[in-house]
Amino acid sequence: MAVKYIALIFGTIFEMYSTNMFIYTFSNKKQIKKSNLIIAYSLILIFQTLASLITQGTILLICSFITAFTICQIYNSKQYIKMILSITIIIINIASEMIVSGLLMLTKTINFDEINSDPQLFALGTLISKFIMFLLVLIVHFSKRKLNIENVGIKHLIILSILPFTTLSMLIIMYQVMFVINNPKLKLMFIISSIFLIFSNIITFSVINRQNLLAKAEYELKLLKDNISEQTKHYADLQASHEEIRQIRHNMRSICIGAIAELEVGKIENAINQLQSNIDIIEKSSKVIDTGHPSIDSIIENKLNKCDELNINANLSYQYKEPITINEIEIAVIIGNILDNSIEACQKVTDTNKDIWGSITVDKQNIIINIKNTAVSSNNLKTSKTDKKAHGYGLKSISHIAKKYNGYAKFSFTDNIFTSYIILEN
Repeated sequence: MAVKYIALIFGTIFEMYSTNMFIYTFSNKKQIKKSNLIIAYSLILIFQTLASLITQGTILLICSFITAFTICQIYNSKQYIKMILSITIIIINIASEMIVSGLLMLTKTINFDEINSDPQLFALGTLISKFIMFLLVLIVHFSKRKLNIENVGIKHLIILSILPFTTLSMLIIMYQVMFVINNPKLKLMFIISSIFLIFSNIITFSVINRQNLLAKAEYELKLLKDNISEQTKHYADLQASHEEIRQIRHNMRSICIGAIAELEVGKIENAINQLQSNIDIIEKSSKVIDTGHPSIDSIIENKLNKCDELNINANLSYQYKEPITINEIEIAVIIGNILDNSIEACQKVTDTNKDIWGSITVDKQNIIINIKNTAVSSNNLKTSKTDKKAHGYGLKSISHIAKKYNGYAKFSFTDNIFTSYIILEN
């Protein structure tokens, strides 16, 4: 009997390792202390080992699901996705057991009860089934790498999750039926069916991943179109501004002579109006941002114009000591989202000045975006807009882009000032 218990313990460890690898293929692990992680895995291992030793059938299946779902909590993902991943790994586990049990019954011409009563056969079947489970997970892990399914809409997830749920139901029924039938051909059919069910579920996740890639491409295309539109407007404003400045420079002598003439005859108001109109043109042109980075300039200019419309004081400084070597559009996305959040927060301010200030610094190593704004609470990253879904996606992109370039995004709130601090590797 000792060999049976040893096989159960090693099989449980193998199952947990495979489960962890499978979930890691689809999600990123949370930032958890190593000591806490060891404790969590140890408790999960003890729970699943005891379940394997003292339970069987449906109860063991429920315990395996609890184990898988608990491991999922160590990773960053939506709960619905965690549930689908847990069910899918259970499907792979059951199907692996069915394949091995069916083959043993065919080769040894024995039934399921005889396999369970023979410690050596039970140990052999347990270890082989867990190894097959590991191989299947390994295929998924190395062929798919990181499959980001976080951005797939809940509607598509529900539709695509129908197969894992129905597969689990079918496998449970097949598992029970296969152990009471004596027809070798039917047993072989059940084994083949199990293999097909495994791969059909793997294909389901490929479809989910493809849907996610399409959604991401659609978002980036929309972003690119919006950016091109902003840049076109920016270039038009820049050209118009330069034309006005050139015209003023060309006419400056005439303007000054005219103003002096007006003053000499006592028409002071006319002279002031004439000079003021030209000063207004110069001030308007000074608001056109021209740092040599059109993607960033256009989005900043657009947000600053919005600040003017809403009577928000905005003051940003730019220190470009080195050329920007990463994707400018993604930097524009970060700045645009931060300024959108800042503007929305300032609109809620009633008893103090509405201010946005900060700096964008670029050196050889880093790009640092440090923007502050007045606010009434730390809820700067929550929106009151009706389109919360699109807004949330934009907010997540700040941290996503920062991580992409080996950086981070940090937000803090102190003394009615909200600070957005983002650093990226240049």
